[in-house]
Amino acid sequence: MLQLKNLTHRRNLLFFCVFGFMMAFASCADDKSKSDQDDVTLEEPEMRDEDDAYKSQKNRKAKSAKDDALKGKKKRERERMSAASMPTFTYPGCEDADDPRHCTIDKIQEYASENFDVKSVEDEIVEGEHTVRVNFMIDNKGNVNQVEARSESSLLADEAKRIISSLPTMNPAMKDGKAIEATYALPVKFKIN
Repeated sequence: MLQLKNLTHRRNLLFFCVFGFMMAFASCADDKSKSDQDDVTLEEPEMRDEDDAYKSQKNRKAKSAKDDALKGKKKRERERMSAASMPTFTYPGCEDADDPRHCTIDKIQEYASENFDVKSVEDEIVEGEHTVRVNFMIDNKGNVNQVEARSESSLLADEAKRIISSLPTMNPAMKDGKAIEATYALPVKFKIN
């Protein structure tokens, strides 16, 4: 009986993790009224805690300026825009799909299902709702960078960070025919029964 309950617990955790990633990515293009109804939302990067956002942005700017000065390169242009108008990346192989966004959602869902390690979090997770806030950047070459995750559960945050960090190289967001860096914030809510 205990094994059956643990199996059900694991399935619920995995389902909500995959569902969370899928819905967070899908909400990027959907209107805000729909994302307000979902348990998983995509927010603008600036919506982070002001102190956190200021420190993070200040650290990135300082590091970027230092790196650029050392390398003698121009400072990278960083695009900031609202979630509704934010160009999004696509998963490899989804470029020519009829609906690249849904193809990307399906591929990320498949990737998360295959790579989510339930055993790494099962001892700490209790019934109820858990939120992991994942912030990451897809650079102009499609690499996942600057992954940060916060949650009341450090194990759940680490697992979400590990999954996002290990995504394959994406097709970067495009603006005016040019590949750009884009920052994404995914507050993912898990409901464990």
